[in-house]
Amino acid sequence: MDDMKEKFANFKEQVRQAADIVSIVSETVDLKRKGSRYWGCCPFHGEKTPSFTVDPARGLYHCFGCGAGGDVFSYVMKRDNLSFFDAMKQLAEKYGIPVPERAKSAQEIAREKETKEVMAANDLASRFFHSCLVNTRYGEKGLKYLAGRGIRRDIIDSFDLGMAPPDFHTLSQALEKRGVSETVLLKAGLVSQRQRGNGIYDKFRARVMIPIRNPRGKVVGFTGRILDKDASPAKYMNTGETAWFHKGNLLFGLDRASAAIRKRQQALIVEGHKDAISLHAAG
Repeated sequence: MDDMKEKFANFKEQVRQAADIVSIVSETVDLKRKGSRYWGCCPFHGEKTPSFTVDPARGLYHCFGCGAGGDVFSYVMKRDNLSFFDAMKQLAEKYGIPVPERAKSAQEIAREKETKEVMAANDLASRFFHSCLVNTRYGEKGLKYLAGRGIRRDIIDSFDLGMAPPDFHTLSQALEKRGVSETVLLKAGLVSQRQRGNGIYDKFRARVMIPIRNPRGKVVGFTGRILDKDASPAKYMNTGETAWFHKGNLLFGLDRASAAIRKRQQALIVEGHKDAISLHAAG
């Protein structure tokens, strides 16, 4: 235990030394140097006259307007709404510093393995759907639909939009050939169990597919938009609730918008996935 505490203390100091507070603050604040300090408008409250200062020699920031202040860790905590440890991990990843880990239980190891397998399956499925949209006859109708909504090819590629084939087995067979087990496909919500007899079938069929990513950019689920109104009463179909996909806790597009939101201290919230994609398409 004492050895772990020492490792943690050394890790914390290593991250502190590597994380240049001026560089970190400059990601969201336009700083100008005056003497030995840098000044800018505070990112934590609205102001027109700069009252926010960064002291690189001491590694501290302070706002004379709202009183916010601290070191690089507290800045990232406040900016990104993170715990101290998560802020430290984020900075460590940014500067390529390995995070010391305690010995993990068998349950934790199994959980990490399961998460890795499901994320890999979702990533493969995303690339499969995208290829079906842009490279096969299945995608012709989907491309026509997206073009009619003003979604260009560069936006299709940027969001990895895809098309699910119309049959019941193309996705599952393709992923199983790549080593994804039936169990993992079920856990990811990509397939459903047959109610009668054995076997599985693809959940998403004949739909334009929109991958949904978590704030770290990992595909955790999908939304599928039906093109043939008579094929299904459900216009949209989402991945069911899984251990990794909780629809009510995810904000679509946050993985790519978070930096701009922090920079501007402003967010535009729209109703649906296509609305968000359309805003990106419009610049």
